[in-house]
Amino acid sequence: FVTIDSGQAGGDDTISGAEAASGVTLTGTAEAGSTVEVTFQGVTRTVTATDDGIWSADFAASEITGGEYDAPISVTSTNASGDTATANSTIRIDTETAVAIDDGQAGGDDMINGAEAANGVTLTGTAEAGATVDVTFQGVTRTVTAASDGTWSADFAASEILSGEYDADVTATATDAYGNTETVTGTVRVDTITAVAIDANQAGGDDIVSNAEAAAGVTLTGTAEAGATVSVTVEGVTRTTTADSSGNWAAEFEAGSLPSGEYDTTVSVTSTDAAGNTATATADLRVDTLVDPLTVDTASVEGDGIVNEDEHSDGVTLTGTVEPGSTVVVQLGSATETATVDSSGNWTVDFAASDIPEGSYEADVTVTATDAVGNTAEITDTLTIDTEVVPFEADSITDDDIVNIAERAAGLTLTGTVEPGSSVDVSIEGLTRSASVDADGNWSVEFDADDLPEGTYSSSAVITATDPAGNTATLTETFEVDTEYDAPNVGNIIDTGAGVTGFFSDDYEDSDTAHELTNGGAVEDVTGTSTDLGGGSTLFSFDETVPDGSNLVVNRVDDAGNSSSTMVVFEDGADATVLDHAGLSQFNIDELNLVHADNVNLTLTEADINALSGNSDTLTVHGGSDDTLTISGATANGSQTIDGETYDVYTLGDDGTTILVDEDVNTVI
Repeated sequence: FVTIDSGQAGGDDTISGAEAASGVTLTGTAEAGSTVEVTFQGVTRTVTATDDGIWSADFAASEITGGEYDAPISVTSTNASGDTATANSTIRIDTETAVAIDDGQAGGDDMINGAEAANGVTLTGTAEAGATVDVTFQGVTRTVTAASDGTWSADFAASEILSGEYDADVTATATDAYGNTETVTGTVRVDTITAVAIDANQAGGDDIVSNAEAAAGVTLTGTAEAGATVSVTVEGVTRTTTADSSGNWAAEFEAGSLPSGEYDTTVSVTSTDAAGNTATATADLRVDTLVDPLTVDTASVEGDGIVNEDEHSDGVTLTGTVEPGSTVVVQLGSATETATVDSSGNWTVDFAASDIPEGSYEADVTVTATDAVGNTAEITDTLTIDTEVVPFEADSITDDDIVNIAERAAGLTLTGTVEPGSSVDVSIEGLTRSASVDADGNWSVEFDADDLPEGTYSSSAVITATDPAGNTATLTETFEVDTEYDAPNVGNIIDTGAGVTGFFSDDYEDSDTAHELTNGGAVEDVTGTSTDLGGGSTLFSFDETVPDGSNLVVNRVDDAGNSSSTMVVFEDGADATVLDHAGLSQFNIDELNLVHADNVNLTLTEADINALSGNSDTLTVHGGSDDTLTISGATANGSQTIDGETYDVYTLGDDGTTILVDEDVNTVI
């Protein structure tokens, strides 16, 4: 193994100029006695690791190239067995630094005039970021630190600058973080002897430049030594003129030369006489070309920046701030009102409900202010008006707006659309549920079967939406509930001995269909012709005979879509396997007719009944004294008369499963 120590070159992994000048020793660890080759700066030293496993390699100053860069170190060790190991690292070389004194000191001309000397002077330059810079001027030294961008500045007080006309030396010495140093010198001209003055009551006599005055141009005036060159500076804009024989000077600042705004600025004047001496004077000048501040606070109107239906009814109050002493006119939509402004510049204005059309839209707000010096300003904003829930729709509850027994059993899902972010509550038959609303405003709510009473009646869903603005809207969707049905009645059959060719019915309907349950497990449609025999009796004649060994299902679908079936057993001596027919699952068997088969012996459980009658978990069994029905787990619950026939009533389980059995049938529980 071999390693290179961290913290080389005095512990900071950086070789400074002084360290480079003295040469550098690199160190690390390896297997005791190993031969270690250390390559640095293109030079390779071969050393031997001590008994403690420590190696060191010396590199002379002449072998270290000066500059600022990362230098690689590569080490290879070879132990007594000839095994080798390699390690690589880098070390920072920093043997130099730099320092400079900026050109254009003291206002940009490398000359300190009287005004600049009176205010003190800041000398600037550049050096390596973080370097310590000693700046010597007028025999005084200031020690500063170069900023992260490498700039430095040193302040010298007025008392440290000798008055007169001469060249003063500036010396700057920089020392960087690694002790590297560099020195640079320069000179600054000192010339402090002359005089200049600025007249009072500029800009129309009030020392305030309004927007109109700025647009027309501003002339500033004063006095200086006759014939002197006078430079007048305002907001970084300088105009140069010459004092007349009486010492009067005037400088013109054309339209657009002064930045617009509301601020105090300084007029700086520098005069230079024929001998080159300079003097400066300053004066305050107020620039007020706009109305500031000017704000309107629509975000807090009615607490949330939205005017809803309830809030609209009592009008709207808008507020904002303005420069004190101003007048404010506010337009909301097409309505305009003058605001009240207090001494602090807070303004308020009221708009009546009749000024604001109802609906959902962004109303334009325009605020126009005129301040005390005649400046005008205008700002615009919008105010959200939302007095309605839009969109708000409900889809049809079912395709035909009729809820049949199957649809009720599956539960109702009501859907629609609403303004995104709204809440929706739906009430049906006194029960209210909250809908879920997605980000696009699609809402849905579910009602369980038990939420909707069975029967045939008219009902309605009352749907109430509340949007994010607090507006509410209600829709009422009416629908019919029809969960009552009659299983088709199968009376006498026409049995030819080889099979059945038709049946009689006293309640036949056009929707009645017949289906053969073959002994092979298939379900085949039985077509035929119905004949009205009068007196409420109908003969349904089959086109083809239903053969022995098959049974029959007659199915009825009413106008509401309720489906109910009667299963007719033709097979004498049929047992429980007759109910195992694979095709029964497609029907709702509400009645089981054993009348046309002899000696039927069936066993039924709660699960069998529920599987047969998906509608109501209720089964009615017709039969005779030759038939036997065993009902596992049943409890007798009296009897019931239907169409003059008496049926024994039994219940099973805890969920209301019920079976009604013809009293002539032998029943075992």
